[in-house]
Amino acid sequence: GRGEAAGMAFVTGQGGAGRLRKGVLEGEGALARGVCTSPSRLQMVFGGAPPALGKYRVKVMQKDRCTVVDVVSDQNLRVALMANNIDVYTLGGKFRNCGGNGACGMCIVDVQEGLWSLTPRTLKEESLLNGKPASWRLACRASITGEGLVVGTKPQ
Repeated sequence: GRGEAAGMAFVTGQGGAGRLRKGVLEGEGALARGVCTSPSRLQMVFGGAPPALGKYRVKVMQKDRCTVVDVVSDQNLRVALMANNIDVYTLGGKFRNCGGNGACGMCIVDVQEGLWSLTPRTLKEESLLNGKPASWRLACRASITGEGLVVGTKPQ
């Protein structure tokens, strides 16, 4: 589902939605303060059980919205994002990407929280991201190994 709060839309991978009224986020009978502050906060707002063992929730910050997606352990980040209709490429990247083979450096995400929740950078990734912030990763070269991951798409 989709919603809008304080100028930011939010979506959950479970189809829940809510709205902000006087600083309180309302959704499916639950109340909480804040918008997309953590995967567990959204779970409380929208209900539903926590992910099963071996599954994790990833929060994805895009320009105008926040999306929470459920992924399985060791799933490739690019595959997980694209499976949930989250665009990892800029306009130029849509035409020049390598299809997830780790050769172009176009699927960059900014890991805002939970860097430990991804596999370490590969040598190829280090080469492609030389001079970029340590929090930047290639989505095609990172696999999800734990909870608490927050990524931003298309960093500048």
